[in-house]
Amino acid sequence: MIDESRIHSVETEIKRVVDNLFSVLEEKVRSKSDLVLFLENGHKSRFKIPDKSEYVIGPGEEYHDDRYRREFYIQYLKGAGIERHKNLEAGGEIDDLSKFKRFSLFLELMIYCHLWENKLHLRDLKQIARLLDRNSYNWDLTIPDYNKGNLIRTEIRDVFINHGLEAGDLINSIYNGQIRNAFAHSQFTFMPNGDTIILGNYDGKYHNLSRINEYEWENYFLKSTLFFHHFFIKKEKMRVDFGNDNPVVNIDFPISPGRKRQIEIYWHNPGYAYTFSPPSN
Repeated sequence: MIDESRIHSVETEIKRVVDNLFSVLEEKVRSKSDLVLFLENGHKSRFKIPDKSEYVIGPGEEYHDDRYRREFYIQYLKGAGIERHKNLEAGGEIDDLSKFKRFSLFLELMIYCHLWENKLHLRDLKQIARLLDRNSYNWDLTIPDYNKGNLIRTEIRDVFINHGLEAGDLINSIYNGQIRNAFAHSQFTFMPNGDTIILGNYDGKYHNLSRINEYEWENYFLKSTLFFHHFFIKKEKMRVDFGNDNPVVNIDFPISPGRKRQIEIYWHNPGYAYTFSPPSN
């Protein structure tokens, strides 16, 4: 469950970190082409259409697949306040708050793991890391099915830290692969009152967390959830602002392995999206 009194201060911190990340990205990216391709999600589609390029811009399948997951964690944040549930217990509508706290921990562990396993999230962060290092946008960037922890630590977190970004320090403090592994392999339990998570994969060496108290877990869960939530909001706002300011942009479009050519894309308003066709008058 969530301490309602902490949400505002945590959200203020997260917004500042996310704003700074996008501000530095805008300063360091090599070209408008690279920036707009990130904002418009240039990617290789899973679905091939005859006589059409497999490279497309726009939300893509993963974005639409993810919409109900976002809906779920937003709704959870709205309804999981600890004070609200204490009042329900005091009013006799809940007979055992500890049971609800344990139930909430199951949901929060699931949400936490899904956030950090999400390939769309990790691809966005990895693209930013590449662009910060002055690489061109990678249309073919893939996220592995396994060993995502190493990618998060070395290819995202460490790059952000090298660029002096608070986002790197934030990720360092809220991503923990041991928690993910404990949940994935059912190596966890709770204290009966629901105020502590006990990790069964503790080994004192590589997995050095034996238990997590309520306050510590709230940092992991609440900051992770709000980070990805405000990352999504910030990226979408920047995308629309960029489109309104740049009705036509030249992008580097892949035509064959290792070869690209410049083409124009056009902002549509209404519609709030770039396409390969100019808007009709």
